[in-house]
Amino acid sequence: MVIHHPQTQVSYARVGDSKWTWLTASKDCFAYHDCFYDDDHGLFYAFRRTGAIHTIDLRGPAPLVNSIFPAFEVSLDCTKYIVLAPWGDLLQIWRYFYIGDNQEPKTKEVRVFKSHIAKQDLVDVKDLQGHALFIGYGSSFFVSVEDFPMLSPNCVFLAYDNCRCDLVKKPVINEVVVYNIENDSFVDAPSFGSWMDCPPPIWIRPSFSKHK
Repeated sequence: MVIHHPQTQVSYARVGDSKWTWLTASKDCFAYHDCFYDDDHGLFYAFRRTGAIHTIDLRGPAPLVNSIFPAFEVSLDCTKYIVLAPWGDLLQIWRYFYIGDNQEPKTKEVRVFKSHIAKQDLVDVKDLQGHALFIGYGSSFFVSVEDFPMLSPNCVFLAYDNCRCDLVKKPVINEVVVYNIENDSFVDAPSFGSWMDCPPPIWIRPSFSKHK
């Protein structure tokens, strides 16, 4: 599944398909900021810029799209991500930005929310339960600080995000920063230099962990 122009819509390809299929199962299938696949339920979860969450089921002859969480905020100074936490919560990450002196967007604040599906409400999250969170131009994921003690808990590592669409106003944020959601502050991070320009930096998830 990919999010693409125009209007950050979605296309998908199943095993054996010879081409991509544009998702048009609902009139609201646009303005997506992020998505992920849940192996346990066999569903894609797609997150709109409004804060609404769609599930997309591609297992039948035709795709099924259901809205499982309502819209909460449409903001032109925020880009949004969605991720399933290791402890089972469905989290929303809101990355607020400002326009710097060079007219480039810069991150100013990061907020993490639990999507309380039953109550259809958001719950502010300040504790990542011993994990660091990595988001950016690609899949979001958690890393245990017990397995990787060089990382700090409750920190969100944010990489370059270059998905722009003029109709949706999702910005190009050309930076790599670390934000501590526990005390709402930026954390000192090493300089990444000019190599950020091409290709855009992405996070690579480690495929191993320390076993006791």
